[in-house]
Amino acid sequence: MDTIKSEYDVLIKKHKLPSFNKLDKEFEIRALEENRSGRPVKAILRVMAGKLRGFLETLDPVASPNPNSIHSMIAANNLPEATRKEMYDFYKKIGSLYQKCLFYDLEEDELGAEFIKKLWAKWSKIKKTQKRYMKLIIETWDKELPKEKAGYHG
Repeated sequence: MDTIKSEYDVLIKKHKLPSFNKLDKEFEIRALEENRSGRPVKAILRVMAGKLRGFLETLDPVASPNPNSIHSMIAANNLPEATRKEMYDFYKKIGSLYQKCLFYDLEEDELGAEFIKKLWAKWSKIKKTQKRYMKLIIETWDKELPKEKAGYHG
C-alpha cells in the first residue's frame, strides 16, 4: 500500500484531489497496489467506474424492467410510479457519470484528475440516494405480489 499511497500523495499536491484515506474508504484504492498499472489516475477512474456500474446493475430492474424477468417484475410492480421515475432519472445520472469515467480513462491524467474531483464532490449525495433506492428495492422483495400478478410466469 505504501507505493500507491506515495504516488497518490504526489497527485494530491499536483491536482488537489481528496485525501487518500477518504477516497480509499469509498473506493478501496489501496487494492490498486496489487494490480499496478503505473497510471494511478486511470486506475482510480476504473475503480470508480466499477462502483458506478454496480449501482447501475442494482437499479436496472426498475429503470429498465424486463417483463421476462421475475426480478424486474417484483421490483417494478411493488414501487409507485413516481418512485420508479425518480429511480430512472437517477439511473441516467449514474449512467452518465459511468460513461465519463470510461471517457476520462482515455484522456490525459490532468483531465482524469479533474473528473475525479468533480465526481468526489457529488459522491456523498450519490451514495445517500443509492442507499435509499437500494432499501426500497430490498423492501419490494418482502412484499406480496397482488394475486393477479403472482404465480409462475415461465
